[in-house]
Amino acid sequence: MLKIMFSIFVLVSLTAFAHSIPDYCSRNDVFKLSLPIYPDKNSSSQFEYRYQFIGTDSSQPVVIYLPGGPGITSMSGLPKGPYQPLPPSLINVVYTDQRGVGCNNGDFNNGPTDVFSSQYFAEDVLAMIKDLGAKGFKKYILYGHSFGTLHATKTAYLIQQRRKAGDQIELPLAVVLEGTIGRAYQKGEALAEYETQWLNVKSFLSPEVQEKLSSHALPFFASTENWGYFIMQLLYLGRIPKSAGIPDLNAKLELLSLPNNDPRLASLKEQISNSNFEGFAPSFITITCHEFAEDFFARPLLLTGHFSTDGNLCNDSELISKFDSADYQLEVPIIYFQGTNDAATSMKQAQYHYKFQTHTPKKSFVNVSEAGHISFQFSLFSCKEKLWNTILTNQELTSNDLKSCIWDWPVQVTH
Repeated sequence: MLKIMFSIFVLVSLTAFAHSIPDYCSRNDVFKLSLPIYPDKNSSSQFEYRYQFIGTDSSQPVVIYLPGGPGITSMSGLPKGPYQPLPPSLINVVYTDQRGVGCNNGDFNNGPTDVFSSQYFAEDVLAMIKDLGAKGFKKYILYGHSFGTLHATKTAYLIQQRRKAGDQIELPLAVVLEGTIGRAYQKGEALAEYETQWLNVKSFLSPEVQEKLSSHALPFFASTENWGYFIMQLLYLGRIPKSAGIPDLNAKLELLSLPNNDPRLASLKEQISNSNFEGFAPSFITITCHEFAEDFFARPLLLTGHFSTDGNLCNDSELISKFDSADYQLEVPIIYFQGTNDAATSMKQAQYHYKFQTHTPKKSFVNVSEAGHISFQFSLFSCKEKLWNTILTNQELTSNDLKSCIWDWPVQVTH
């Protein structure tokens, strides 16, 4: 189970750039479209866009999953079972890979980076939605996680604009956002929430463990970078109920108080030693630094007990198209899921998006106390199927809908 949880971080947070089209992209449920590399240029060359569609009933909505990153895949075998993004009981689902990675990587190897923008990502999904409509599947919901929330916001807005210009395409029934980006991060903000959440974790640790983590010689003589990635990975998940049988960061670190010969320390040492990162997708740096972050750390570190960083990925870039969700007023229902311990996209980011969406007919904000960045997919897995069925039917959630959720801390919804 622990290996599964670490794979969640690798797949949905910081996936390395792949350089070929994997075999799984040739499955029978993967469909292809020929799309312009530059949608805003009349003479653009084309690339082959793939999406995974599993659907049997055109009378039911399709849930379209837009993963995070930028530069994350969702067609490449995300965890199956209770922690996969969408419950297998859903009749119609679409998993997508952003251009430049996974099943949509082949035409972008070592090419120019101006092919990557959230606007182009939105154009790709718009074309895919039209293709679904041609197959008879006209009703759909956009579901974005992390950067996918920005992607979903801009895609829904683009569809509204095209409809007003006469394009024959249905509006989404709703937009579901998890770990929401509300506006571009100012300098230092991308790091600040990790620091805040790390201090929160430390406050519950025993003095003995805090002292060990504040030493210049870290436990197991692991590097400051290995420790930084290890902490970052588990901060991503937030708190985990003891009944789940998966230790969260607090529980893991308390193992440092055990005698040196305890076998659990050997396992912890191995996990920390294996905590590293191979690199970002080219689209990550391009879109992050151009659209929603003034700076972004290159490496997380643990230095004398402090969560710190080294390097700035945006040193050679500048915000040229600063994202602000208030500029993209959605005219469809919005459902938010946000963990209070989300270090990657803070509660303030989600609340900003919620506050300034004034044109939506209805919105539901699900506050999951102590949860991290995957508050819906992971933290609320016990009631995920029921919540999705309600969203498909009502396009909103109420307090009664949350009563079936098994979670050790409060889960509340506001409208």
